[in-house]
Amino acid sequence: GHASAPQSSEQNDAPGTTAMQTIVFPPVSIGQTSESGVSLNNVTSSIMKWQIVSMRPTYVMPTGSTSYENQALYSAFVVDSRYGTLDPLQKKKVYVTFEPRDVGTFSQLWQVEYTLPDHRAGPVGAPRRRTQQLQFTAKGLPRMLLSEHPHKPTIGAS
Repeated sequence: GHASAPQSSEQNDAPGTTAMQTIVFPPVSIGQTSESGVSLNNVTSSIMKWQIVSMRPTYVMPTGSTSYENQALYSAFVVDSRYGTLDPLQKKKVYVTFEPRDVGTFSQLWQVEYTLPDHRAGPVGAPRRRTQQLQFTAKGLPRMLLSEHPHKPTIGAS
């Protein structure tokens, strides 16, 4: 038998879902932020619309725990632009900021949806669309670990 080439992901006829992509953010103390990005890529010869949507709330695994038992009641991951268009073969990076208010490991499921503009779809059926699943994960650290400013006293009213 012969191994199939891994580049054969060009099934344009069916709405494709590509494998989950995990994006790990640098760990950061409560009150600080860290940044990562999502790479968008239009592999077609048509203009494509894209949007990034959160599929689930953010879950937090407290330190010392093994399960994501707590749901964050705020957006720990902030995506700086949620939708737009890509020219043929264009690539773009969308920046995402992680802002923890709790200590623990954060995880949230997002999805990028690519669709061809409606007028290209024709009456035959749904517009061609492709989805990419994203998992954002990051660690929130205690405030005490702010060793970047050892000279700066942390006492006093805010």
